Amino acid sequence: YSINNLKISEKLWNNAPFYLIIWNHGDAWTYYPKNKLKAIASDETSKSKININELIKALRYINKNVHKITFLGFDACLMGNIETLYSIFINNITKYVIASEYYEPAYGWNYNIYFENISDPYLVGKNIVDAYAYYYENVVPSNYSLALYEKENTLSYINYIDKKALELINDEPNSFDIVKNYALTYKIDYDYSYLVDSYLLFNNAAKDLGFNFKYTNFPTYFKTNLENIKGATIGFPTYPSNLEQFNYYIDSTINPFANTNYAKFIKDYISYIINSTLN
Repeated sequence: YSINNLKISEKLWNNAPFYLIIWNHGDAWTYYPKNKLKAIASDETSKSKININELIKALRYINKNVHKITFLGFDACLMGNIETLYSIFINNITKYVIASEYYEPAYGWNYNIYFENISDPYLVGKNIVDAYAYYYENVVPSNYSLALYEKENTLSYINYIDKKALELINDEPNSFDIVKNYALTYKIDYDYSYLVDSYLLFNNAAKDLGFNFKYTNFPTYFKTNLENIKGATIGFPTYPSNLEQFNYYIDSTINPFANTNYAKFIKDYISYIINSTLN
């Protein structure tokens, strides 16, 4: 769906809210050899995807030259991810994002219900989440997770966990094994072992390291039937095989999140593992 098509839509609906939904496979900040970081929208002809930087560039162009995006939806797996959300919100792409931190079942979103009243983006987003939950609880029973993320709420949560990342840094190297063990416990699965539920990772590490972690107001609206899914993933190199991809993670020219305290902790962890191996 090209930007030219969006320009045609803008001429027809220039005063309407603009809800942009991007579809097809997603994998957040996932590394593929020789292709660096990929994000979403797999093209089965070219076998290419849109990486995060390409996506942000395109969305900024749309906001400037086509129409301000009212909210951005990811009808794809794994896009409910701290690094991805951070990149979107600090670039002022939109106020709302809808995404899943888990896999999406093959049928994706249920498009039959929610667009009767599009004047309130929060209600539209809430209806999308409710319809998704209903479909995978009652029509095609499946594991599911979907969240509506509001910009200020999400950045507040990210700032909170990034402050807590200083606690991890201050307790190095003791914190390395503790965080790694919880990353292994709360990873999405073996294939995406480096995507870990952010709340469970920090909440449990805080208990072991003796610092306070209390945050209950995130995401803005959220439904899941999975016990170990709390709202959004964050990256961690759980296995030695993950280390190479995190060299891209800590590169600020690729990942805006690389300038955070948490990324500093990741960088320290990688150095620690490499030095331990050499010694």
